[in-house]
Amino acid sequence: MKSGLSDEMLNAFVDQELSRPEMGEVLQALKDDPQVAAEVCSLRHTKLLVRHAYRLDGAPAVSRRTGWRAWAGRACAMLCFLVLGGLLGWSVEKASAPAPSIHFTLAAPAYAAAPRLVSLTNVKPQAHDILLHLDSGDPRKMAAALDYAQQILDQARRQGVQARIEIVANSYGLNLLRADRSPLIARIAALSRQNANLTFVACGQSLARFRNEGQTVRLIPQAKVTSSAVSEIARRLQEGWTYIQV
Repeated sequence: MKSGLSDEMLNAFVDQELSRPEMGEVLQALKDDPQVAAEVCSLRHTKLLVRHAYRLDGAPAVSRRTGWRAWAGRACAMLCFLVLGGLLGWSVEKASAPAPSIHFTLAAPAYAAAPRLVSLTNVKPQAHDILLHLDSGDPRKMAAALDYAQQILDQARRQGVQARIEIVANSYGLNLLRADRSPLIARIAALSRQNANLTFVACGQSLARFRNEGQTVRLIPQAKVTSSAVSEIARRLQEGWTYIQV
């Protein structure tokens, strides 16, 4: 592993037992080394499987098919929340009030929860750079991701500023970017034509998992692939972007 991080340190990161400097070291490694992101995701995945396969009261575990697939499908998404949860403990600001690095007012659609904004406090904020994270296959959340992107881009035009929006999809959120499953292909194409600064990014780990399960996955032409959603989120946060979990 290029980072030189020990297995003990990565396990402690997954269990949220690191000091502030150590947490920062692992976060930097997540940004710089895709192998570290893959290893951490694998560790988190294993811990989730163990935790939910064996119940403390000795009752039978959930069925292998249902439980394993459900938790495998959520592993990378849970890891993203873990990384961000660790960040929240030492170097981020999140919304009850809007984060200072965002100059837009986001109105949540009637079917969606109010957005939570996260940005690092120890890096220079990029006021109009927004990362939207989608990890759900719920069509309403897919639509909400595009609604938020449209709101930000429209407000930016009215304010005479340039906004960069990136929608990162992992786990079943990848369905937004699948040519065979996305219910919003036409809308994505229209938004992309109108907004050169809107990009769509698919998690390579989620993509590999679906293919390993025997699925034929074709992405829409607007989608780019990154090694993992975790490393992409960490990288953007370090660059001063504001994170919104849809």
